[in-house]
Amino acid sequence: MQQICYILNIHQSLIPVYHPQANPVERKNRDLKPRLAILVQDKHDCWSEKLSFIRFALNIAKCETTGQTAAFLNFGRELRTPSEVVNDIRVVIQNDNFVPEITPYLKKFAKFSTQIREVVEEQQDSRKFYADKKRKTAPTYQPGEHVFVASHPLSNAAQGRSAKLMPRRDGPYVILTQRSPSSYEIASLDNPREPLGVYHTSALTPCNNDKVKPLIPLRKSGRPPKVPQTPGSSSGRRRNQRGRM
Repeated sequence: MQQICYILNIHQSLIPVYHPQANPVERKNRDLKPRLAILVQDKHDCWSEKLSFIRFALNIAKCETTGQTAAFLNFGRELRTPSEVVNDIRVVIQNDNFVPEITPYLKKFAKFSTQIREVVEEQQDSRKFYADKKRKTAPTYQPGEHVFVASHPLSNAAQGRSAKLMPRRDGPYVILTQRSPSSYEIASLDNPREPLGVYHTSALTPCNNDKVKPLIPLRKSGRPPKVPQTPGSSSGRRRNQRGRM
């Protein structure tokens, strides 16, 4: 994946685990899911067929910050609905193909784009000002310090575990490095050389008791290593990446 991003000149921006606030795609998915649920109703296997309708609706919806639609800011005009294309062909010809009007139109759109950018920056500063009133300074950690990590357990009836009754923090774990101003790489106390992942500071809590042990130890994310096939194995079938036949 990294080689593909390098060839296509794609810049990767990685985020800590269990911290969707840093991913704008998750915010857009929050708008997408209720609309998708309304369209599919009880036919959940045809959700992919409804994406084009939702995309069109999102592109022609006005943004609260800019006051304009996403289609207008990208193409310089509003998208036409199927009824407008069928019933008003004359408007399409006059507005889109009238060459003498394109130069003043482009100048007007360039000026409008600059104004929109200034409005967006003002709205961002205003929202940050009110959001910072409720924020507290995040604690900082040094390499070697022990912390508790926010847990996300799953219920397991076979083992008699209920996610609602399990602790919200588990640990302790040790801080390895600071990957960004607000994220840290952690490892277990038993194997401090193997990193377990990068976590946001909101998921970490200082630990003052090293005598406790993690109830459900964290595991390193990703697929397990491939299991090589021994020459003397009785079965000729290959194993997959999970070591299963």
